[in-house]
Amino acid sequence: MPEFIRNDISLTYEIHDEGYPVLLFAPGGMRSSISIWTSGSEWNPITEYVG
Repeated sequence: MPEFIRNDISLTYEIHDEGYPVLLFAPGGMRSSISIWTSGSEWNPITEYVG
């Protein structure tokens, strides 16, 4: 999985499809996870924007 590292901060990210980039932050604050959208969220922006 791609990862962005700057100083002591590390962010992993996923790329879905092609086109104009949209940056989405998963809910959950510091413990955010993309899996929150697939298991327990009313709305999944990945399937809405990519699907």
